[in-house]
Amino acid sequence: MNIDFSQKITDLTGSDIDELGQALTLGHVAASSCATPVPEGKLSSDNPLRAGELAMMLYSAKSFSITTEDIVLIQKRLPFRWAPHVQFQAHSMLENGTPEKTGRKDAKTSNG
Repeated sequence: MNIDFSQKITDLTGSDIDELGQALTLGHVAASSCATPVPEGKLSSDNPLRAGELAMMLYSAKSFSITTEDIVLIQKRLPFRWAPHVQFQAHSMLENGTPEKTGRKDAKTSNG
């Protein structure tokens, strides 16, 4: 699957998140998730060498063809580095190629 890793990750209001003076992107989120050490025993099928390789490839990637297995590896590592709203957007972008709008100010809400 070819994914645009230059897609921006936003805060809860839909504004860009500043990360080291630049807008936070899916590439940065994916790369830093892969580069973050996972405590031993927390992921049963983790492949740290592949995660490291992905981290190096994805950090500055604009568009990148990625396997389903690599997408799953990134998704499993997201919670060890990122807040839930960042995880949600990254997961959606990795699955669908575009961000979900649910929870943002442009989404319909229900007071249930």
